[in-house]
Amino acid sequence: MVYDLSITAEFLSEKGEHEVTGTFMLKEFNGDDIMDLELDAITLKDKNEIGEATKELLRKEGTAFYRQLFKDFKEDLAKFEADPDKLARDKELREEAVKATTKARLEKGAEKERLLEEQKEKERRMKEENSKWAQSKPE
Repeated sequence: MVYDLSITAEFLSEKGEHEVTGTFMLKEFNGDDIMDLELDAITLKDKNEIGEATKELLRKEGTAFYRQLFKDFKEDLAKFEADPDKLARDKELREEAVKATTKARLEKGAEKERLLEEQKEKERRMKEENSKWAQSKPE
């Protein structure tokens, strides 16, 4: 299973009467190397007394928190993907999609055939009219 995840999150930090808001990113991480996960691009919308302290706290504590949170992600995802009920539902959905596609192709094929027959009939009538016109034309 191959995947890379990226997460952007907003935060609000409060201390006493001060508050700061901002965003951070977890960029392109995967379950194979969870220790590479780091908070990145921490931005503050406001600059005040607690802003830089909040950024530093997020770098240290946030990184550890998200590494712990995602440490079992790969195994959990594999279990989810291998769930017999999910596999059965997925199979049903695939079968329904195949039936719908086949039906659409048959309907489109019949429609195309009808249009082709109409076009042939128009051409036959035009030839007939042209032939009558050519015969009735004085020489």
